[in-house]
Amino acid sequence: MSSSQFVLWSWIHLLFCVSMVTSWYGEAYYNDRYGGQGIAYDSVDRTYGLWSDEGGLHSNYLLNNGYWSGEDCSGCTCNDAAGVITSCTGSTVSIRGKSMVNITAGTFSETTTSITIINCPNFQLFEDETFVNLTSLQELVVQGTALNHVPDLSTTAVTKVNLAGNVISLSTDNHRGWRWPTTIQYLAMMDNLLYWLPENFVDGPNLRIASFGNNQLLQIHPTIFGDTSSLIYLGMDGNRISRLSRNSIAALATSNFQHLNISNNEIVFIQAGTFDQLSNLKILEVHGNLLPTISVNVFSNMPELLHLDLHANGISALPRKSFENLPKLMELRLHSQKTPMTSIAYDAWTNIGDELINLFVSQNGLSTYPHQVLEEGSYPKLERIFADNNAISNVTEYGSEAFPTSQKFLYSQKRLTFTPFAAYPALHTLYLHANLITHIESDDFCNMTNLQNLYINRNLLTEDNIDDDAFQCLPVLDLLQMGSNLIQYVPNALKSSTVLPALTELYMQNNHITFLETGTFTNLSTLSTLILTENKIVAIENNVFNADIEYLKLDGNEFRFTHQFPFSNLQNMKLLWLSSNVIDYIPPSAFANCTSLIEIQMAYNNIAQLLKSHFENCPLSGDILFNDNDIGYIEDGTFDHVTSMTRFTVANNVLTRLPNGGDFADLSIIDAGDTLQGTLDFSNNRLVFLETNTFVNLAVADYLSLANNKITKLLRKHLTDCQPHT
Repeated sequence: MSSSQFVLWSWIHLLFCVSMVTSWYGEAYYNDRYGGQGIAYDSVDRTYGLWSDEGGLHSNYLLNNGYWSGEDCSGCTCNDAAGVITSCTGSTVSIRGKSMVNITAGTFSETTTSITIINCPNFQLFEDETFVNLTSLQELVVQGTALNHVPDLSTTAVTKVNLAGNVISLSTDNHRGWRWPTTIQYLAMMDNLLYWLPENFVDGPNLRIASFGNNQLLQIHPTIFGDTSSLIYLGMDGNRISRLSRNSIAALATSNFQHLNISNNEIVFIQAGTFDQLSNLKILEVHGNLLPTISVNVFSNMPELLHLDLHANGISALPRKSFENLPKLMELRLHSQKTPMTSIAYDAWTNIGDELINLFVSQNGLSTYPHQVLEEGSYPKLERIFADNNAISNVTEYGSEAFPTSQKFLYSQKRLTFTPFAAYPALHTLYLHANLITHIESDDFCNMTNLQNLYINRNLLTEDNIDDDAFQCLPVLDLLQMGSNLIQYVPNALKSSTVLPALTELYMQNNHITFLETGTFTNLSTLSTLILTENKIVAIENNVFNADIEYLKLDGNEFRFTHQFPFSNLQNMKLLWLSSNVIDYIPPSAFANCTSLIEIQMAYNNIAQLLKSHFENCPLSGDILFNDNDIGYIEDGTFDHVTSMTRFTVANNVLTRLPNGGDFADLSIIDAGDTLQGTLDFSNNRLVFLETNTFVNLAVADYLSLANNKITKLLRKHLTDCQPHT
């Protein structure tokens, strides 16, 4: 066989990585949160103005990437050599990737109903009267061009105008006072160069969405509004607006208007009473501005408001009466102030708690948890509090910074009588990670009897400063995240179902744990997931883990087998990660009776051999990783009981032969969707030859790699029955 044929048989491949990114479309973001309160956006609303964080879009506001690729000239005649468009006789016109500079009057048929022009970077101009006779036109979409003006569409019947992603800049020279037809419903002008809008530009009895995000507008002038009776959304985000007055948005005071986005501007001042005139306002986005404080009556008296976002401003201290009479508020975002917020006044808000579900005060400089303001009200539906990434050292401290110096006596009185965490009995998730917490005492978390998820990772906790009964008041606690603290030994507080009767997930990664002794987790009867990666564990005794453990991660430690049976008889364990340790020897019965073990990862160790006795009771149908060890021998039949896997690798070892006891015969390597699944990898070993039946009836979804070995002859019979899995 030639070297080129050998490459073919070896299925040389490209490796790839999959990045898990949280993404969402604008309509789903709001509908998922507030659909029950009347928010009902659709994909058309998003396309014509809602910001999305979705990788498939050309940008946050532009059309899907599929619209931008290739060339198209549907419904017209395109002369590419001359760079002109002529004879558009179709009712639907689509022009993409063409080089024309302008389109002249008479180009489009009077019966045209839809025009789409995408990714034509030279296109600058619709000549005057291009649309004068297009009385049937309903939709105009122009994106990714050099268009610098808005064409006169006053005689058309357009319902949708999307001119986002161009270089449009309006002035009295290129806009001569025409008005939109009364049919218009959607107006999208995002990602242009607008610094001025003409009178009555946001106008139409049917206009639903108007979006001007990411332009250069310096103000919202009241004259830009005409008939806004049907408008539900106005997007003015990403401009250079610095001040907002009551009069500037008075035209939005209708029964339909529900969503104002003025985020990511340069706003330093908002006049009192600006928003309370908007009687149906439900979503208010003011994040990413430069507000240094909040004045009285700016964010007050909005009876329908559901969502208020003020994160990433410059509010270093939240003053008294910042928020009043927001009875339907469900989400309040105050996190990530540019000048970190160090205090929240005890009377910063009133009458906002009846419907509040999510409160964000994270990524600030708070030295105490905001008990002072929270204990002044009642929050029967509050489910999640984000207080992470602050400077909180004591979770129950009632700090004086929430009171003016003139009210020291009042502070003393309230401090004596307050009960921490008592005002929100429905709380199920509390984020306190990345603070400076040093102690957890036995009654710290009492009064949160419905708490299910507690994140206190990345603090300064040691085992000596966690009371044995620290979590005794949390009967339904399901997830406890304690990673990246200073813990050297597993605290007694984490060893008993008497204290933690419902715990299923425990995360203790990136601590300083060195040793796991017998009985450490055996009494946590409900625990199913235990994460101990990146500690300093050198030894694990026998009988450490509870019988029902399912997912156990111990990678990135200094572990080697000093006891024979630390993992034996864990009959419910499905996943075991032991990569990046110092394992050089696996006891013969190390995994005896692990009859549910699907995935095992032991890469980056010093293992010398794999024996049949190691895994004979283990189904091993998932990812099996032994790469980057010192493996020189795999006993025949070690894997002959396995009929399917998602991945198998012994790459980067010192194997001179592969087992031939049926280990890789009659085997399917399937791709279940995760990275590198569907692969069988023996690359970078010292294999000299393959025995005849090594791969008989092997089916591989993606690739088999034998690259970088010392094989001098590969016969067709070695791989005749080896085929891609279908």
